[in-house]
Amino acid sequence: MKKLLMILCAMLLMAGCSNTTTSTNETNPVSIEPLTFEQQVKLAGIEYSYTNPNEKNYEFESTDPTLDIQTGASGDPLYVNDSIAPTIRTAQDLVNRKVEKYWIYEWVEDEAGVSTLEEAVKLEKAEFVSDLFPNDGKKYSIKESKNSLGTTTLVTVNAEGEPNVAVFGLNFVNDENDASKVLLSGTVMAYTETVSNILNGSPILVSYYEYDPTNSLKMGVGSRNAGARVECEIDKDLTKVNGTKKDGEETAPSMTLAEYEALSEADKEAFGINSMAIRAKVVAVYSIG
Repeated sequence: MKKLLMILCAMLLMAGCSNTTTSTNETNPVSIEPLTFEQQVKLAGIEYSYTNPNEKNYEFESTDPTLDIQTGASGDPLYVNDSIAPTIRTAQDLVNRKVEKYWIYEWVEDEAGVSTLEEAVKLEKAEFVSDLFPNDGKKYSIKESKNSLGTTTLVTVNAEGEPNVAVFGLNFVNDENDASKVLLSGTVMAYTETVSNILNGSPILVSYYEYDPTNSLKMGVGSRNAGARVECEIDKDLTKVNGTKKDGEETAPSMTLAEYEALSEADKEAFGINSMAIRAKVVAVYSIG
């Protein structure tokens, strides 16, 4: 029996060696699937180099790097490390960040476009495209669009102290009459909780936040967490309120918030606010922490 087992083991070893030899001699060509437009055209033997259209967004320097960082949090700041990336410290930093945009370039079907890789790489701004060219015989052109780098939310509270969070088109801009003054600017297109709270004297807190989920580094502009919490004070002489359009009127009545507050209760009711163009002075900036 022992001898038979030895013979069987030897046969199995020989079979294994034979299979190994066969698989070694076999050639299995590996097909490379391109993941980007750059890889796609290079595999086709066409010269092309991708340029990141958003690289400059993170070449950021604070307008006052010597300013002490405030976070509003207890203990040391968590997401602040200027040795890795600069941090938003001032109101002017917010203006500068809001000016920058994240650019997007993508292929869209277009009868006036191109249908081959050779033609595609010659299109204006093709160097900014990362997505694969469809290459399906249809014609395509490059669509260019842009987004803000971060999101901005506005927090107010009602008379009971309950918070309301609103997301709409908020911006930070320099005051036309005073370049050193930074204003929060945005329009609420309806009589909302935000409008009601501001009319009742609510403080205004704004959160500006940039987030890159692909980045494991958690600090500094251009990293995973960047932004600021901003305290603002409504400017009643610059904030405008629009009233309800009456029959026969071509345009709705408009006045400053200061003028509105000076009206009698009866006149306020007749005016009927239906939108508000907010202008609020930035009074304090807290880095994310």
